Amino acid sequence: MGLTLQVALLAKQAKAGEIQVMTLEDAGRWFRRSYPLTPPTSVVCLNDWKHQNRKTVWYDSRFYRINFLWQDGGFFVRDLHCFNEKLVSPTHDTALTHTSLEYGTLPVMDGARWSGKEKAGLWPMLLSSDGGTSPLALDGPPVVSELTPTDLSIRQPLRGGGTFSIICAETKVTCTATDEQGKPLPWAWDLVGGAHQKSVVQGVTSNSVNYRSGGMNYQIKLSPDMVTCRQLDNGVIRLSPNSSGKLVLIPGGTM
Repeated sequence: MGLTLQVALLAKQAKAGEIQVMTLEDAGRWFRRSYPLTPPTSVVCLNDWKHQNRKTVWYDSRFYRINFLWQDGGFFVRDLHCFNEKLVSPTHDTALTHTSLEYGTLPVMDGARWSGKEKAGLWPMLLSSDGGTSPLALDGPPVVSELTPTDLSIRQPLRGGGTFSIICAETKVTCTATDEQGKPLPWAWDLVGGAHQKSVVQGVTSNSVNYRSGGMNYQIKLSPDMVTCRQLDNGVIRLSPNSSGKLVLIPGGTM
């Protein structure tokens, strides 16, 4: 029934000139002609059809994918995976003998699989002078826009007039938090992943986190301009910006 409804809708849109219907072969040839390399893409869903006040933004390039989720009055990075063509698929040189198959990528954060009693994710936290933390207080919905054919901007208003800004580009993610006067806020990304995060993290340096998964070593790097990266006693990995409140995250590098 669902497929019948979809085909009828596609036929109506094609007749109206709203879409073009082509075979998978023709679509593949068009894509190859138009994009010699896999282009960055995004999926932006700011209206929740279930009316649960959730929003989500996906961005992916040939180097990484990242997912932002808004729910319960806050937001966080639910998913961040690195892509690398050197990662060998399970059926590359071995025939499939089971009824199921799982392909994987290189996880930095996997909120769907790593969450337990504590929800896994990259959480934007406001830091206080006494060492405490609190979630960034949001004020209204995010504003998402296309800066260039490859770059996506996410601007999240904060309570009190500040802004949390994210720019997703093909090779990096740039984040900045400022107050209502444009001055930097004391904030950080807290990577919370529990035992799953611990199993893939091989080490933390002042400007990188080193991972191993699927037989591959890889890492995320921070731009070296006075940012800090450290592992806390509770296993959380904290990524802190420079004095201007800016942090540049570079996922996907191999070791």
